[in-house]
Amino acid sequence: MFQVARIIGKILRNIASEYASDGQAGENPYSSTFILGGQFKGQSHKLFLIYPEGNFIEASEDQPFFQIGETKYGKPILVRALEQDATFGDSIKLLLVSFDSTMKANVSVGMPIDICTMKKRIAVVMGGTTSEHDISLKSGAVVLKHLPKSIFDATAVVVTKSDWFAHHNGFEIPVDQSTLSYVFKGQTYSFDVVFNSVHGAPGENGELQAVLDKARIPCTGCTAKVSRLTYNKHDTLEFLAPHGIHIAQHILLRKDEGWNISDLVEKIGLPCFVKANKAGSSYGVMKVHKIDDMQAAINTALLEDDHVLVESFLNGTEVSIGVVEYQNEIVVLPPTEIIANGDFFDYHAKYEGNSQEITPARLSEVQLKNLNATAKKVFTTLGAKGFSRSDFIFKGDVPYFLELNSIPGLTEESLLPQQARHVGIKLEDLFTDMIFSCLKNNTFGA
Repeated sequence: MFQVARIIGKILRNIASEYASDGQAGENPYSSTFILGGQFKGQSHKLFLIYPEGNFIEASEDQPFFQIGETKYGKPILVRALEQDATFGDSIKLLLVSFDSTMKANVSVGMPIDICTMKKRIAVVMGGTTSEHDISLKSGAVVLKHLPKSIFDATAVVVTKSDWFAHHNGFEIPVDQSTLSYVFKGQTYSFDVVFNSVHGAPGENGELQAVLDKARIPCTGCTAKVSRLTYNKHDTLEFLAPHGIHIAQHILLRKDEGWNISDLVEKIGLPCFVKANKAGSSYGVMKVHKIDDMQAAINTALLEDDHVLVESFLNGTEVSIGVVEYQNEIVVLPPTEIIANGDFFDYHAKYEGNSQEITPARLSEVQLKNLNATAKKVFTTLGAKGFSRSDFIFKGDVPYFLELNSIPGLTEESLLPQQARHVGIKLEDLFTDMIFSCLKNNTFGA
């Protein structure tokens, strides 16, 4: 963009030299001031003020806007109210108020106001290739419902085991999986950014992010590298343990290796949890009370993944807590206390109302302080982005980390929306902030 500003400045100087015989010092000097703004794909936005002489200055954090024409009336409004991190919508509102005040104060100022805004095209990717497919469709529908239509042109892109397709004008159109583009009636459609609402593969294990990195399409949430790590329960535990995060005793079983049930029970104890190492929404999770039930639980977990995590039972208050990046800050949401009506917080408890969910959780001041600090530390240590939800169990005042969901459930029954509502964060605002933050801070290939 800097080179573009130089070219325009040179053109201005050439025109002034050709058509103004006395130059800029003449009686009727040539004068034309330009504001140039734009972005090259993959680079940050730039804004320049180009003077009639051909020289120019660039907008900065201290000077986030430029104004030409009548400035003495409307400019003070912008100076006092406009900040570098203002949303696009707020910036437009301030611009219109600035124009209006200028026209109100100076009758000679007319109405040359033309505003053309290009909506960002958003692909809300949902579905996936795992057992969480249908839950992801519900999450994606919630995202579509809450994305402001005045700002975004959002399209559902559904991932299945056999195909990817876009919902366009009532049609299901096949999507090129390498570019996330599609063709409808001879016109090619592409996207400015992806909102990832795929639970499980390929959205939560890094596969989708890797594809988008190659296509240079920004994507909400964690990077491919972080997603691969957090989707693996065992690796996440092993990664966090050296950082002072308390975890339960655990053993990883591999499908192609043998194991001794008696040895497992002796090391882990009963009751214990048997989990599919790579799965969500409590698919492939069982609580085992008797040694005779251990093999059946392992077999159930193996239906979801080739690796099984056997984890010791922690008897204490279970909580789930969301952490979000919102308005340039890491915000720890109020935790939710989980009281399962059944044996544990399984699929039915999560999505069919078979549990009590108390937000905020009934914790002591010390417990809450420890939980908030630990949840934030987990988020930053893992390098998570956008939003996440982590599960913990208390032993006394100490929270023990269980797992992190990098694409938490977003259905009306899900915990993170509940927690956001409790602190006054609307899903519309959260989703909008995530998209613009993603566009501003994309890190392809990280």
